[in-house]
Amino acid sequence: KARKQLEGVIAKARREARLGRVLDERLYEMVVQRRSDEERLEDRAARKESLRLTVLVMSVDDETKQALAEAGLTIEATATSLPMVVGTATVSDLEKLALLDIVRRIEPTRMDSSTD
Repeated sequence: KARKQLEGVIAKARREARLGRVLDERLYEMVVQRRSDEERLEDRAARKESLRLTVLVMSVDDETKQALAEAGLTIEATATSLPMVVGTATVSDLEKLALLDIVRRIEPTRMDSSTD
């Protein structure tokens, strides 16, 4: 039983380390805040607000775009030379996106959801 608990702690630590490494610090704070909000069942509107993101990936191909879309990213543009994808996702999708093996880094393109 202790071994299973230890494995769970290690898995959680690895997950947190990956999130901290992949997500921009502002986005990481949003993920942490979202978890806190979910525990209190508050701030549902903020979790549904779209963020414009720049996602650095291993390569831009159909498989990558499909995985990003399935994790919640609405793709707006891609650049194969960098390789990166720009799109929108909700705060609640950030964690799923960051945990994809194909994702190297996620940064905010804009920190608000306005389109002006």
